[in-house]
Amino acid sequence: MPELEVSHNHPRFARLSQRLAYVAESEQGADLWLVDMNDPSQRENLTGGRVQRPEWPRWSPDDRQIAFTALDEAGDAGRENSKIVVLTLATGALRQVTHDDALDRQPSWSPDGESLLYSSARDCASNDP
Repeated sequence: MPELEVSHNHPRFARLSQRLAYVAESEQGADLWLVDMNDPSQRENLTGGRVQRPEWPRWSPDDRQIAFTALDEAGDAGRENSKIVVLTLATGALRQVTHDDALDRQPSWSPDGESLLYSSARDCASNDP
């Protein structure tokens, strides 16, 4: 098996097809990619530099959308925030779901595909003495 030329992370198979979403990192940054396992030579860059550091891709129950975590560029200086983004595969459109100054990560779809559950550090006040 040949070695991969760049780092590949966060693989996730679609529920209803032989497609795989994953994050590939290169010198230009990280992007979310799609490959059809029936023809692995055909890969598609889904984000094309439109988001920073995508992670944790999760397929919607109907395989039409992928929710994932991305770095939020609007965060306070010196503090990294992440957001939840949904990509619609038919159009390539990205929709930011969370809009706060918190670490929002690891999305998960509800069984009906109507809602997203995710981990968040919002409303977590520090109680350090």
